[in-house]
Amino acid sequence: MWLTNGLGALRTITKYSAYLGAVCLLICVAVTVSDVVLRNFFTASILGSVEITQLMIMWAAFLTIPLGFAHRTHISVDVFVRAASYKTQRRIAAVNMLFAALVMAGYFYWGGAQALHTFINNEITLTVGIPVWLYWAPILFGTGLSVICALFVAGDSFSEANQPPTGVRL
Repeated sequence: MWLTNGLGALRTITKYSAYLGAVCLLICVAVTVSDVVLRNFFTASILGSVEITQLMIMWAAFLTIPLGFAHRTHISVDVFVRAASYKTQRRIAAVNMLFAALVMAGYFYWGGAQALHTFINNEITLTVGIPVWLYWAPILFGTGLSVICALFVAGDSFSEANQPPTGVRL
């Protein structure tokens, strides 16, 4: 029961995180279009547009990645798995998510070390002085949330392996 409730809460969190990622992409588009218009028609530009665009792309990407984990919507090749029994399919899905959690935990660990390094050294971007740790913040948030989602999905898949199939579910 707590597993299902937790997964439901994670799906809600990841949905709103993805919405925020979409807003970051809109900001990226607005900055890019504005910069192009200013350059072509007014011989001006937005100071730091490249840095702002890069930052927004980082935030957009890593705010949306956990959504795929929480909703089990990653691309997969299931040619061999489809022939297996329902229980075996669920167990394979669970093991797959455990491996994914391990990989994302590695990203979190090494990203955290790099983020800490940039934070301690007060690293900033060259043009407008954006703190570099702001580029690492979405990586840590996205990979950390992805680890949690992958673990909950793995637990849910193991739990489903012990239940009779109730219909088609991804």
